[in-house]
Amino acid sequence: MRVKRLQKASFIVVNQGIVDGDAWQPFALEEVLMRHVSTLPVVHIWRHSCAFIAGLRDRRLPYAEQALQELRGRGYATVVRNSGGAAVPLHDGVVNVSVLFPKPIGLLDIYEDFAWMADFIAEVLAPLGVSFDRGEVQGSYCPGDYDLSIGGRKFCGIAQRRRIDAYSLQAFVIVEGDGTSTGQQARQFYEHATGGRTNLGSPQVEPARMASLRQLTGHMTVNSFVNSLLDRLRAWGGIEDADLPARYEGDIHEQIELMRDRYDR
Repeated sequence: MRVKRLQKASFIVVNQGIVDGDAWQPFALEEVLMRHVSTLPVVHIWRHSCAFIAGLRDRRLPYAEQALQELRGRGYATVVRNSGGAAVPLHDGVVNVSVLFPKPIGLLDIYEDFAWMADFIAEVLAPLGVSFDRGEVQGSYCPGDYDLSIGGRKFCGIAQRRRIDAYSLQAFVIVEGDGTSTGQQARQFYEHATGGRTNLGSPQVEPARMASLRQLTGHMTVNSFVNSLLDRLRAWGGIEDADLPARYEGDIHEQIELMRDRYDR
């Protein structure tokens, strides 16, 4: 299995639980950690109570600022992420999992990386009796070749971020909640950000193509998913370090301002 890539050496596990307030914090943390993973990979697990994550291409849409401002007025924390992928609404039923790796010598294979992350999620869900399909789900938000779905409804998307010295693989997993509702949030954002135009290359979201694992399986919970994830990581030799974000607090605050200035304009 491709997951052996993570088992070749010790690695650190950071489980932040729910992040409230500024949604830039987990992205800034990962950017800081990518400068410090020359020896040990890091697995970062987090959720946010109410956030909307836009992609770089989304931010360039003609009315993106107005659309994001409208979301902020409704209580959403907003972020323009520097990794690939398009808009993703977050709530406390969405588990975000990032795996940060030192960059190996030679070229990276983007398709191998995405397949690795899909295998990683498969290892987490297998003990819970859940299997899934891979391949783009037309009408989903944040669409990609490695969408994960059950019965044609997407519950997970994968993205990546590369630096000269490190790279990250990122997955959002809709574990609980109403996938159609989050799909509607994404659709409304694009309708607003494009001014109703459909020729700007933005995703044409069909809300019913999204679903949570709870809806798809009838039994999945955030606790069962995260516990299975942590069980796998511990079995592979992961070292849990909940205090790691606090040790880089100053760097994280500085990184937040840099990222907000660079990407959210």
